[in-house]
Amino acid sequence: MTDQPTIPPGRSPSTPEKVVPYLAVNGAAEALAFYAEAFGAEDER
Repeated sequence: MTDQPTIPPGRSPSTPEKVVPYLAVNGAAEALAFYAEAFGAEDER
């Protein structure tokens, strides 16, 4: 036996282990600025 982990059937060693969701929205910066103004948000930096 080896110390190598076994690969489940249907998987290859190059298959990513994680999926990272990514969302791109046109106009998001403007929308956030609008919401901050509308709801009186303040920057905590």
